[in-house]
Amino acid sequence: MVFKSIFGQEKAINLLQHDIDSGKVAHAYLFSGPAGIGKMKTALQFSKATACLEGGCLKCMICSSFEARIHPDFKLIKKQGNFISIKQIRELEHWVVLKANQAEKKVVIIKDIECLTEEAANALLKTLEEPQESTVFISLTSNLNAVLPTIISRCRQVKFRAISREVLLEYLLNQGYDNKKARLAVNLSQGVFGKALDLMKTEKLFELRNVSLNCLRKALNSDPNQIGFLVESLLATIKKFQEKEIDNASFAPADLPPKLTKEMKAKIKRAASVKGQELLLQALDFWWLWLRDVVVFSETADRDSIVNSDLFDEIDEYCQNSEVRVSWCIVEKISEVKTMIKNNINSQLALETLLLESTAQLAKI
Repeated sequence: MVFKSIFGQEKAINLLQHDIDSGKVAHAYLFSGPAGIGKMKTALQFSKATACLEGGCLKCMICSSFEARIHPDFKLIKKQGNFISIKQIRELEHWVVLKANQAEKKVVIIKDIECLTEEAANALLKTLEEPQESTVFISLTSNLNAVLPTIISRCRQVKFRAISREVLLEYLLNQGYDNKKARLAVNLSQGVFGKALDLMKTEKLFELRNVSLNCLRKALNSDPNQIGFLVESLLATIKKFQEKEIDNASFAPADLPPKLTKEMKAKIKRAASVKGQELLLQALDFWWLWLRDVVVFSETADRDSIVNSDLFDEIDEYCQNSEVRVSWCIVEKISEVKTMIKNNINSQLALETLLLESTAQLAKI
């Protein structure tokens, strides 16, 4: 079965498999759900099932080249910078009208469709309104509310949902992971499969958690004049992780022409920059989860409700000795700061403003 590698998304898979089996594959799909939930992986598998002459054998040249994203009948559209531009959609329009080269159908995956510029969205909408029988569109989003309703209405929706903690924990334990660490990863991932695996496989994410929470705790309990230094220290740690990404992916064949070598290095640096932003957003998620624990535990005194189960004593002490209302204030503002960072607002300024405003409120209480 082409979807055998997809875990925990039975409802979404059943819908797609039904379309394949009935021979009624829609011309456009919209996959929505949290980042890391498995939308891209599922889209690639569905692409193979749609394009392969044998319905997704996973062995032929079409399947392997779709997996590698190099087949002429496959196209992946990603944002350049913060947006998907009109230029990208215009190029897509020319590609769509061409006949399939070898595959049963051509497939285009549009990642982060909510990042279309207004002009690009209008152009794509026209293409979706006049579908080519030989082309299937698969759009992905982690923020369904930000997608134009007119685009949503022209797509078959496939929703990806968080996996239950029990099912996710059972999976990790069956893979041989440590019980205590697996339980913590399940809590921190909030049922998102990709995040849970990243936490199990990437020790630096736990290191990032420690550094980011250390920054938050000190900021809430220190002189406001120290906040700038604390934020600088957090961003410096993230930069080190980012530089490791460059080092780990900086290999280029020695016989490449200078121009191609330069382009490859530029591409690696861009990818590392994206990774740096992802790590900063992850640090903010760690802040949100810790503060969420503080707020929930102060209201319920329910130890089982705590996500950061290994930090119970610390959270308990904070609830007894600190003003919890400030924690709730930061929780409400973190999503705004994440949006600012995604839009390339100065990260240090955004974090400092968040913490300074919160500590100022603490002083008034």
